[in-house]
Amino acid sequence: MKRMKLYLMILMMLFVWVSCDDNKNVETWLAYDPVDGYAFPSDTSKVVKQWKGEGEQIAITKHDSTDQWGCFVISDKLFSKMEVAWIPLDKLVFGGSNSPKDRLETFVVVPETLEMYNHPKGDKKDVKQVELSQNDTVQVTARSNSWVHVRKLYYHKTGHHTNRYGWVLENRLQKIDTMSYKELDDIAAVKAQKNDSAQMEERYSSLMAKSHPIYRKAATWIGWAALAMLAVFLAPAFVRSKFWNLILMLPAFILLKLVGEECIMPSWFMMFVIPIMAYVVTYPFLYFRTSLSYVWIYLSLSIAATAYYLLLYLNILNNGNLSLLWRILLFVVMLCVSVAETMFIYDRIERDICPYCGYFARHSKGSKRKTGSSVSYGTESRRVYDGRTHEIVGNTEYITDHYHDEKYQTETTTTNYETDRTCMRCGAQFVNMSSTSFTRRL
Repeated sequence: MKRMKLYLMILMMLFVWVSCDDNKNVETWLAYDPVDGYAFPSDTSKVVKQWKGEGEQIAITKHDSTDQWGCFVISDKLFSKMEVAWIPLDKLVFGGSNSPKDRLETFVVVPETLEMYNHPKGDKKDVKQVELSQNDTVQVTARSNSWVHVRKLYYHKTGHHTNRYGWVLENRLQKIDTMSYKELDDIAAVKAQKNDSAQMEERYSSLMAKSHPIYRKAATWIGWAALAMLAVFLAPAFVRSKFWNLILMLPAFILLKLVGEECIMPSWFMMFVIPIMAYVVTYPFLYFRTSLSYVWIYLSLSIAATAYYLLLYLNILNNGNLSLLWRILLFVVMLCVSVAETMFIYDRIERDICPYCGYFARHSKGSKRKTGSSVSYGTESRRVYDGRTHEIVGNTEYITDHYHDEKYQTETTTTNYETDRTCMRCGAQFVNMSSTSFTRRL
């Protein structure tokens, strides 16, 4: 019972951690000039943090009673005291918040390009590296005479979005409405999605342009399914002593949710993600009679889904930037990497499936015995540093490092083992086979 209470407590902590709202409402302020953060809302207290300026974004969580100081959280670790810094707000520029109640004047950019500045003046030395484009949607967060400080929500190719800030002349903008941050995000997301779709169709086949969003949605839904399995299979996992195996669904949930939200464009990274998606989908089969067929269910789904994605990703069926031969070689290599990951996952599941009744559990282990060993020899090489030479040509000194490749013989010893297992349900005995390898230089 103590172990069960411990498992339940850990699971509850994990659910609390996952359910924490990372997007809680905070204000963003910009430091365009150096500013100090104090231990208390007073410039006579100790300076605990300094900002160099240069447009640094500072998240303010609350104000003091005078509304002249903002609180920035330096550190808020689980088992340590919270550290904060108080900053005079008159040294910063307000950049808006993500609160749905915070509605700001919204404009579109009129000129083809529009430079942004760190301060409300047209000093070319003060211009920012990023600029706005025609029809960009921006929100005004502060004013200074004829200048306005604007916020633009920018979507990267990865799907991650950030805010860009700067001062521009108001007469270069055209007002359209007042909007919340959520409405601004929706406009930016739609625009980014249209741009991404156009880029995807231009670079990949139309079939990939349709398939990749399906894989993304599948990753999101399967991620939530992984989280649900923590609750659904808690009791049977405890009975079978597979609690820690079930807990792996938590990192799977985090990974798949991130991939579903952030992997906007087709990516080679999916060859690592698809085997995990297949594992989550097929995990419930381990708790029913289908466990004896798990090898074919999991391997077939994982390899087929990966192969289909890689065929489209590498444009095997269409013209691509690389020659067809290189694309086929890349396909084989990438598929082999994914299959290796699939076999790694399967191997750690298969050893706990009783071959007689199919019961998936942490079956008791008996003696482990050595069944034999083998020795193989090979050749490897390493790069050896020979030294450095200096050569002066005119007023320039050229420094060159010299190396040579050194070959050496290796001896690899592989030892095979067998471990006796006893099924928790039917009591039948079976054997797990394993091996270890050790390589030494001769």
